[in-house]
Amino acid sequence: MWYKGIKEYYPRVPLSTRLKALLVNSRPVTLSLPLLGGFFVIQASLPEIIFPTPNPLRTWLALLALVLVNAGGNNINSVFDVQIDAVNKPYRPLVKGILTRRLVGLFGATLLLLSILLSFLVNPTFLLWNLILIMVTILYSTPPIRLKRLLWINNLTQATARGILGVFTAWSVYSTVTKEALAMSLVLFSFILWSQTSKDIPDLPGDKRYGINTLPVVYGLKRTRKIMMCMVPMPFIATMIFVWIGWLPTSSLVTLLLLPLALYIPKGTTQTERAENTYGWLCFYASMVGWLLLFMVTV
Repeated sequence: MWYKGIKEYYPRVPLSTRLKALLVNSRPVTLSLPLLGGFFVIQASLPEIIFPTPNPLRTWLALLALVLVNAGGNNINSVFDVQIDAVNKPYRPLVKGILTRRLVGLFGATLLLLSILLSFLVNPTFLLWNLILIMVTILYSTPPIRLKRLLWINNLTQATARGILGVFTAWSVYSTVTKEALAMSLVLFSFILWSQTSKDIPDLPGDKRYGINTLPVVYGLKRTRKIMMCMVPMPFIATMIFVWIGWLPTSSLVTLLLLPLALYIPKGTTQTERAENTYGWLCFYASMVGWLLLFMVTV
């Protein structure tokens, strides 16, 4: 089995130590969301599902641009999180000295620049949304603003970037933003707003030491889980409202089947063996992909 997990630097991947370290620093599992989710949103924007899409080259350029934003953001974030990662994730390349902050910063900036260049080949609207997404990505991690350190602003930024801007950017490949796109994005926003906290639970020690005011840092683990549980119904209530007002088709109610998965997110605090975070965090990603897949086939 070639996959040994990010913590072991994918030992059977045939790359040099430094290239594997850059791969690890880009966090490949997280890149599945812009790749798969972006494709599902693009399909949802079309009058009917078309494989591979009306213009496969444009589609793949757009998906690659979205993946590069995520990978670039992950690398830039790691440059400013070295001290935090030394506490929470001491196996990461920057902490172990395999990579330098200068190299990772240049690599992250290059990925973001490549994303912008690819966006020019998609269309002007895609370029505009992608530029806004990149700006938010930079503001999230980079001092002096560093939005990730601010209580609830952290959550709002993540929910806006992934739930709204990500959907709008992918949707714009072939279509203008419609009420269906807005409804989808708001449902995902109301989900990510609380569920992305699953990432912050295992990061509590380092975040607390270096002033990152996440929900677990400020409220403690027990209260944070209660807050998350109280917010679980939000995306499902939002879906029912949008169906009721006609922004989503009745068939989109099938997304209510994701409720058991969402309910597990606040409870899944056990650390996984191979992935970086908890089982709740994995359920967060699975839920996101599930929502976008179901929206693809219903919207």
